[in-house]
Amino acid sequence: MSSRSVTPASTIRVLMVEDDEDDYILAQDTLSDMTSVCVQLDWCDTFESGLQAIARGEHDLYFLDYRLGAQNGLDLLRQAAAQGCTRPVILMTGQDQGGMDLEAMRAGAADYLVKGQFTAPMLERCIRYALERARTLESLRLSEERYARACAGANDGLWDWDLQQNVLYLSSRWKEMLGFREAEVGELPEEWLSRIHPADLRAFQMALAAHLEGRTPHFEWECRVLHRDGDYRWMLIRGLAVCDLEGRRQRMAGSQSDITARKRAEEQLLHSAFHDTLTGLPNRALFMDRLGRAMTRRPGYHPNHYAVLFLDVNRFKVVNDSLGHPVGDQLLCVLADRLRQILRSCDTVARLGGDEFTVLLEDINGAEDATSLAERIYQEIALPIRIENHDIVTSVSIGVVVGPCAYERPEEVLRDADAAMYRCKSQYGLRYQIFDPALQTGALDLLSLENELRRAVERNELVVHYQPVVRVDTQHVSGFEALVRWQHPTRGLILPGEFIQAAEETGQIVPIGHWVLREACRQLQEWGRDLPEADRLWMSVNISPRQFGLRNLVQHVQDALQDHGLAANRLRLEITESTVMQDPEGSINTLEHLHSLGVNLSLDDFGIGHSSLSYLQRFPVSTLKIDRSFIHRMCERTKDLELVRVIVLLARTLGLRVVAEGVETADQRDRLNTLQCDFAQGFLFSRPLAPEAATQLLCRELLPQETGEPRRREEQPAAPYRPPGGSSSPDPGLPLPWRRVAVSLAGSAP
Repeated sequence: MSSRSVTPASTIRVLMVEDDEDDYILAQDTLSDMTSVCVQLDWCDTFESGLQAIARGEHDLYFLDYRLGAQNGLDLLRQAAAQGCTRPVILMTGQDQGGMDLEAMRAGAADYLVKGQFTAPMLERCIRYALERARTLESLRLSEERYARACAGANDGLWDWDLQQNVLYLSSRWKEMLGFREAEVGELPEEWLSRIHPADLRAFQMALAAHLEGRTPHFEWECRVLHRDGDYRWMLIRGLAVCDLEGRRQRMAGSQSDITARKRAEEQLLHSAFHDTLTGLPNRALFMDRLGRAMTRRPGYHPNHYAVLFLDVNRFKVVNDSLGHPVGDQLLCVLADRLRQILRSCDTVARLGGDEFTVLLEDINGAEDATSLAERIYQEIALPIRIENHDIVTSVSIGVVVGPCAYERPEEVLRDADAAMYRCKSQYGLRYQIFDPALQTGALDLLSLENELRRAVERNELVVHYQPVVRVDTQHVSGFEALVRWQHPTRGLILPGEFIQAAEETGQIVPIGHWVLREACRQLQEWGRDLPEADRLWMSVNISPRQFGLRNLVQHVQDALQDHGLAANRLRLEITESTVMQDPEGSINTLEHLHSLGVNLSLDDFGIGHSSLSYLQRFPVSTLKIDRSFIHRMCERTKDLELVRVIVLLARTLGLRVVAEGVETADQRDRLNTLQCDFAQGFLFSRPLAPEAATQLLCRELLPQETGEPRRREEQPAAPYRPPGGSSSPDPGLPLPWRRVAVSLAGSAP
């Protein structure tokens, strides 16, 4: 049974489930006496009808009688709640039974009233309280739903730490971030703290304590937390402590974000900022930082000595130009690995760029430790390297600075090590050079020279001189070697030993070399046109290591011959033994292309390199040129004399001609003649001559004498030729040939 009528929107709709109609009428009378609340009371008299009405959800509040036949109001309350009822329920009973109120509250009742013991004002307050409580609970429920949805959709893991009970709530997402299922992580704080990386734990605990003690407004920390897979993940942990009215910390709650990807990106950026991308070695910035620390570190148990080694790879540009940059990059990586293996863990090896490396040695006993390591590095780098079917042999020039010294900045140490390296590079056979203050002045002079050299090339200040090459048996001129000079506008004639290294370093050696080649071809063609029998002479032109590595070298040679109408067999190209052995297989290919043009090829500085007979047989060369160091010592040392004898015999066995360079005394000439050496050049016969002087020499050599007939060379006396103003005795002040200087740039003698 129920009653219902249309009421204003402000009317509170109440349903009373009561099996006694008198109690219903009494309740209705009491409700009508309320002055500030308008209530419409509906009535159901059975348990079943009441449950159905509650399920329809048409009322704002329910009065339930405790006694409803076989079942009671508590049962109805529980079933209604199970069906989803969230409206407030007030339980009414005819007797004040002990414990009934508590049982009603536990079942979800908003209040508990005893029939006959409440007045209209009391009932009014009870209704208002029940409705307000319902609204509060509904708001809380909605808030909790929003919170639950936010937790479920959030990428962060949430945590709530009850500091009084020492219980830790961890959200499902928190556990999922570390690879765990819901039941696999407990509620004790140790479940969290024990998973923090040991190296991060102490700092984490100190930061947490600072916040709990009120010394920081909020908690935020980055640390590594152990994942279920055994790896650590970087986490950003945020939290805020909550205090009671007395200021005591009651709980702390916050979130945990996985920042592993960000940390790895930061580490990669940091690594890239301080490491070389090709070799993975520290770069200049990191090296300078560590050098600065080594300079300022106070002496401890170990002596406070340090050393800096500056390494430059010799002939690296030849590898790049001939085999390509990918091979050059692989070579640098191999060299970097070799340096890593040599050094101690406390040392630093860095790549500054290009083919330059630096090494920082710390806690050493002095210069002896530094030079010992420099020697070991030189030997290790000199071992052959196999890259893409190419056997590459290289070397390094090493500059050394040993500290502590009167340096204020790391840049000063590196500058002096660089200067020492350049000094080493210019000295034949020198593996390392310890810095001397005089080298700094030389480095500044070199910089000035490089700038002037650029202008010299542009202003055509370079000239070519020609040194005669004579037959040893007749001592008549058979050819010339073209040697470059610099006619400086204020300093006069500058010898190649002063500027070729700068030309090599700045890349000017390539246009200079091409110009010398073309000028030598032009001069030889001019002699052949103007002088009888001069068309039988040949011209030797040195090819620098960097030129030899150019892909278009063959085309340059062909163009020079064609442009000056010169027969190819009159041109002899000289390439040092060390250059061709840098990459023997690649050299064979280049030499064969040059040979196909018809030019003659000469292996220069033979004997000081490391040619194998198998390669020597494959090189399409026609001439071996004995290094001047053997010629210079062969009259004093039997060993050097025998080496010259072996080289001559080897050449004859292979069908090659032999040229001895650096002949300065008659004794040397006579011994070469006894050994049946073919050709020789040196100050004994003539210094390098300017074009005009060389032309005068040829006029005296080739033009007819007083008899009116050209001289027949086989009828001439075997006296050495003396050019005008020349001398057969050695002159140590005379210039060194271009060829020797070019070799010094490749790491050989100057």
